[in-house]
Amino acid sequence: MGFLSRLVSKINGTIPNQNQSKSDTQTKETIGSNPLEVSENKNIEHNVSQNFITEGQQKDAAAENSIKKCSQSDNEISSKIESTNETSTQEDEPKGSAEGKPEIMMSSIEEKNLYSNSLSEQRYAWHKYLSSILSSIETDKVGNLKHFSIFIRKIPGCKYQWNDEAFKKELLYALEPYDCASHIGSATFNIEIVLDKIFQQVAAKTINEIQFKQEFKDIILFGSKKETTEQKFATAIDKRAFVINELLKKFRSSTGTDTKLMENLTIIVIRNEDDDDMAEYDWIGKRFEDDLRRELTNAFLEKIGSKSLQIALRPKSGTEGCICLIDNQVYYKWSKTDTLENDSPKVTSNARLVATLSIIEGTGSLMKPSYTLDSDQKKTYHIGRGVASRKNGIYRINDIVIKDKEADLELLKCNGHVSGTHADIVFKNNKFYIKAAIGGCRATGGSPTKIIRNEKETELRDTSLLYPLSDGDIIELGKNVLLVYTLTESNSLPSNPKKENLNNAMSIDDSF
Repeated sequence: MGFLSRLVSKINGTIPNQNQSKSDTQTKETIGSNPLEVSENKNIEHNVSQNFITEGQQKDAAAENSIKKCSQSDNEISSKIESTNETSTQEDEPKGSAEGKPEIMMSSIEEKNLYSNSLSEQRYAWHKYLSSILSSIETDKVGNLKHFSIFIRKIPGCKYQWNDEAFKKELLYALEPYDCASHIGSATFNIEIVLDKIFQQVAAKTINEIQFKQEFKDIILFGSKKETTEQKFATAIDKRAFVINELLKKFRSSTGTDTKLMENLTIIVIRNEDDDDMAEYDWIGKRFEDDLRRELTNAFLEKIGSKSLQIALRPKSGTEGCICLIDNQVYYKWSKTDTLENDSPKVTSNARLVATLSIIEGTGSLMKPSYTLDSDQKKTYHIGRGVASRKNGIYRINDIVIKDKEADLELLKCNGHVSGTHADIVFKNNKFYIKAAIGGCRATGGSPTKIIRNEKETELRDTSLLYPLSDGDIIELGKNVLLVYTLTESNSLPSNPKKENLNNAMSIDDSF
């Protein structure tokens, strides 16, 4: 192999083949036969070799520069990796640990989706975020998670349409595999979006031994063994029912009153002056007023608010002189009455009312041939199958008894459609009324109760409504049993001062 060929091979890293070697040898021998040609060829080889050497040096220099650049890039990448590791190490520590408030880390994309304009993205991000928080709960007192609420600080301009019943069910289902978290919301479970002021109040609240609280950046987890007032105020239906129940308990001692002092009632609902979201007061309205009037009437408190019943939304400063019903939420007051000339006690002629109930032959069977209703003896008569029935540990004694044991199979079949807690007959305003009990109302899963008058029937579809009875009315219990209501001539007799003493040792519950 000639010098030139070896030099080319060295620079290019190639090895010439055998044919090339033979060709080079032949060329060298041919050239070597002429001294002049040898001299010229040596100059050519020198020049070519110089050119190749220069090109080789340039390539080597370029390679060195590339290696330096790669080395610099590797150093930069290593620095970035170290910086990232330091950052991730810092982020692994809970945010706000100085304040004792741990924070679950999320990727920037997931955190952005919490407040996305897309409902599906919001729903997925909040589900993932809340499930990661709740699944990390640890407590020895799992009973304190029975009534559970999640308070989320409201961010202005953001919508929280993902917060519905389906979302709550999905969230609780996701927590079932976790030992501690599976006890969350076993009785009630709420997710509340609240203003910063309310959020701070919840954060400042001191818990007791039957409560649980854990705070995060914009979320507070609160659990309780017993349901708190805040937890009871969850939906509009819950709020209406809760306030009405509190009012009835407050006025229970006034049952049967006819004083004009209670004719004008104003209920004041406290409004947060910093809150422009009227959804917080969605339970206030005509539905609440109608429900309240009905419940007052059924509790013999119809005089309360009979002349004026107002519901006002005011700031806390507007409750001066009012009576507290639910602390910091609902108050009430009585409006002044100009005159009380009709309010002084006076003797009224409360006529004694006596009626009988008898059964139409072949429609069923009673324990007695007929039953007497005497307003001087009792104000409420229970109707049902069997002498007594029991519900939730409370016994109900029936006054008008449909036989639960009967030799005649046809009559037994008729009686079988009557509930043990079927209906009640109530004396009120010098008249007997009938109302369906739970077992005698189809709306509550019971058998129907109907009044037949002038061959027209009316079904009692609400357990809270009273229907007046008239002489000759037929009461249908279940599908077959027919009772005839008949007034007697003794309704004009004077009141009998000897009344039945109903203050027995056993407490009879009239709420069936």
